[in-house]
Amino acid sequence: MADEEEFPQVIPLNVGGHTFTTTLMTLRRHEDSMLAAMFSGRHRATQDAEGRYFIDREGTHFIHILNFLRSETLPPYDISTQVYKEALFYGILPLMEQLGEHIRHEFLLQIPNYNENLERMIDHARKEAMAEYGRYSKVPVCIFKRAFEQVKARQEDPDLDPTIAEEYVEEHECKEQEGTASFGPWEGIPTEGDLIECIILDLADKGYKCINEYEAGGAPTCKKWWLVEKPESFADASATRKSKIVCKKRLYHFRFKWW
Repeated sequence: MADEEEFPQVIPLNVGGHTFTTTLMTLRRHEDSMLAAMFSGRHRATQDAEGRYFIDREGTHFIHILNFLRSETLPPYDISTQVYKEALFYGILPLMEQLGEHIRHEFLLQIPNYNENLERMIDHARKEAMAEYGRYSKVPVCIFKRAFEQVKARQEDPDLDPTIAEEYVEEHECKEQEGTASFGPWEGIPTEGDLIECIILDLADKGYKCINEYEAGGAPTCKKWWLVEKPESFADASATRKSKIVCKKRLYHFRFKWW
């Protein structure tokens, strides 16, 4: 490339006040990226007072951009979303693609017994189809990001004996018990809809055609609830306020198509 002589082989960088040193080859690794264009010689690069090439961008996560350009190393899961935004800004498509799959994989690691539950779904659907010689079979599946949610008690709620909801997790007759498989709980940004999409994608990878019959968040919930009393303040334990603990587990229906 004729314009390479305009830049030294070792490039000092200033990214929003964070300084880095790398090679020209590394910055040009992906020719369609913004960094490759910036150091192509076609554009004038801005330098700071010390001669470092300046990029007007917050530089906290730029080291992860460099690490990917150097050796395709991916960042830790807990900052993958932030690094994805940087990859988008710098136009590094391969990093965006790998981060998307990386984030999905790490998210699914949070879901207890995820792969085992997929196999339960397949086994149930196959047995139902063979029993009826049907083209379709339906699998009830419980999905919940949080098992319980605390809400404000209303005036008309009956005055039940205060108790702690967690004591009833195994005891109450829950929608979950009607399900062939149960996915949840999990932390973070992903929604029930995101998990449903993952389930359908992973079933498709195994060769199964499947759809969810409810919109995300639209499946019926268990709705069992318990009244609890908590002190209004640490200073006055005698003054209490009532709230409800509601079971938020939803029962979705997945429909398999066999032929």
